Amino acid sequence: MAPRLVAGLVAVVALAVVVVVRDPADAVAPAALLGLVGLAAGVTAGHILIMVPTMCWVARFAGARRVEGVPPPVAWLAPAALAWCEGLAFVSGLGLLVAGVIAGEPVAAHAGAVAFAVSALGVVTGVAVAVLRPWTAPPGPRRVPLPVLRC
Repeated sequence: MAPRLVAGLVAVVALAVVVVVRDPADAVAPAALLGLVGLAAGVTAGHILIMVPTMCWVARFAGARRVEGVPPPVAWLAPAALAWCEGLAFVSGLGLLVAGVIAGEPVAAHAGAVAFAVSALGVVTGVAVAVLRPWTAPPGPRRVPLPVLRC
């Protein structure tokens, strides 16, 4: 989440700069992109890549800890390389899209939109990995449930 949080904070600072420096009529589109996409969507999607693997781990492995051996770490359901690649696509997409809108360059804006599409595919892939990644406990001793004490 750190890259997305930083991107969101940079988007807020850039939003303030765009609103102060540019003519109000010209600042509407870049400011909306920076505020809605840069901060809101960026931080939300960044949290999805953390929250979904954690919830999937709890749903899949929390009850099985005592009986089925050692569960995988939560990070196993959230590949770091995928998150970094998705974050890089998000940040580059935001930069290209806003720069293309400010400069009036449709090629840069289209490239930013394509990078955003790749970023969205990365989020969907991260959720799919968290939900569907198979796990087989390694061979070894199994944990035994604690006996219930009876009086």
